[in-house]
Amino acid sequence: TVKIERITANPLTVTKNDQVIIEYNFYSVDSSNEETGTGTATWKVGSSVVATSTAAQGKNSFDITPYMSVGRQKILLSITDEAGTIATKSWDVQILDLYIDF
Repeated sequence: TVKIERITANPLTVTKNDQVIIEYNFYSVDSSNEETGTGTATWKVGSSVVATSTAAQGKNSFDITPYMSVGRQKILLSITDEAGTIATKSWDVQILDLYIDF
């Protein structure tokens, strides 16, 4: 069984000067309820794969800021555990370009 739990709120709204750090919990256990180890995380913004990372059991975070632009975007996280089981979770992120005119 593979499970991803959001820590970072969904939807998420930030300004273009903010970092977009996605935090989540990852759990993977086999039929004996033993942890299966780390997973391979694949990150997409829209339909484009932008990065891969290692997901440890428990709390993880990933800075997806370099791959984001102003506007509304969907981030998709897919994690494959050592047994080949896949779990996915998505976030809707809006990045605002704010300015104050005096």
